[in-house]
Amino acid sequence: FTLALWDRWQAKWYILANARLFWGLAVGSLAINAVLLVVLIFSYGHRGVIEPVLRLSKADPSARVMYLHPEMRGWVPVQYGPSTMNNVEIRNWEEWEALRADGLAAQPPDYFVLYPCRTDSLSACVDSVEAQFGRVEPVFQVNASPYDWVLHTLNPRHNPSYEGWVYRRSGVQALDM
Repeated sequence: FTLALWDRWQAKWYILANARLFWGLAVGSLAINAVLLVVLIFSYGHRGVIEPVLRLSKADPSARVMYLHPEMRGWVPVQYGPSTMNNVEIRNWEEWEALRADGLAAQPPDYFVLYPCRTDSLSACVDSVEAQFGRVEPVFQVNASPYDWVLHTLNPRHNPSYEGWVYRRSGVQALDM
């Protein structure tokens, strides 16, 4: 924005002919940029998607993990874990039905990482997992990074919140996290 203002100032654009208006807009945009830089400098996108995978792979490299994100389009980094992890990824509800037909319940996952697009759809994901695999208990939640939160707040229809919830089957030993 500041560069656009400078360009228009140099071109003698009629709205910015007033020096006070130009400098007011320039200083204001620099102040907003500085505040956003401080808030977002240590933030990285998709934290809620990446951290559950990393934390589970460090705590139990041989865990069986199911990643359930039927409403969220795009990339989920299931390959970030070590090759010893047994990962199952469900991208849509049709895959969920096919998985149920395959009989995954014979060797069920130890952990379930749920990525609902909206917080209110988390209960539907938990209910689906419990109907298939029995009771599950929450282990931890990874909130969206400030960067993702800003994008989701500005446009929730196209930017998911990128929050991750990790559950374990009842009876699976708790991990040190």
